[in-house]
Amino acid sequence: TLHEWWPLDAGESVACEGFRGSLWSEELEADGSADETVPYRGGELDGLPAVLRKGRAWYVSTLPEPEALRDLLARIASAAGVRPVLDGLPEQVEAVRRGEVLFVLNHGREPVTVEVPGTHRDLLTGTSVTDRVALGRYGVAVLRP
Repeated sequence: TLHEWWPLDAGESVACEGFRGSLWSEELEADGSADETVPYRGGELDGLPAVLRKGRAWYVSTLPEPEALRDLLARIASAAGVRPVLDGLPEQVEAVRRGEVLFVLNHGREPVTVEVPGTHRDLLTGTSVTDRVALGRYGVAVLRP
């Protein structure tokens, strides 16, 4: 049960077990049937759930700091059977597959080399790429096997 939604001031955060939350917090009352909970630590919400899981459903009652949110979402995705298009991508690189075409985007300012197993043709440049592709600053490759 959600009793109250509390916006947090800019720069304000709430302590949770293992991370800090920002932007908002919620006063939740669990019914005892959750498979997993992560409690708030300290303040008025001490001991109340910040994160709940029941089966495959998750409820997050605050905005976890970026690293904690990334870890939580990776855990949820993995449990649901979702796998990355390419393993081991640099943080600033995105890979998306549409049918047999692989789009690799460097959202960063620094050039990167990305592992792309196999031989592909870059549809943008017409060149052949084997096992890795070099992407310049904000570079893009559109690869077809």
